[in-house]
Amino acid sequence: MIVAVGVWFVYALYRAFFPKPRGPGDPGNGRLHQLAADPVFDTLPPDARSPRITLNPAKWRETPFQGAGGAWDGPSVILTFQSSAPPRSIYEYYGEQAPAHGWTATLKGSLHIYDRWEKTYPNGAQATLRISTRRPWEPAPDPRDYELTGSISLPLETG
Repeated sequence: MIVAVGVWFVYALYRAFFPKPRGPGDPGNGRLHQLAADPVFDTLPPDARSPRITLNPAKWRETPFQGAGGAWDGPSVILTFQSSAPPRSIYEYYGEQAPAHGWTATLKGSLHIYDRWEKTYPNGAQATLRISTRRPWEPAPDPRDYELTGSISLPLETG
């Protein structure tokens, strides 16, 4: 009896710090591919160079000290590129491109230009998009690095 209680206690303690993932995540990376296929990632501002796209599948992250025990990160898509153009022109470019592809502006950044958007896909997936660079108001080495980052919600568990 004491051994069984001890085993149960160790198992409960283990699950408290290393819980099982909740929900299915992103089966077959469907949401990741849905986001990656968005046309907003297909265009680059004039003068942009060295583009690189990174696809980050959903992954379970253990968070034992945050109370919930764990959470899903991702999926996300990151388009990185460099440009010698002024930051304002890059932000304005995506300020035109994002709405043209169904994104709705949500927040203005340090340049007082929209740099964050959201979108709901036909299947109900909620997505966010953001353009960023380091300290856009300061002179920077030429060229400057930029990231266009999109993330999308995971499917809800059914059943």
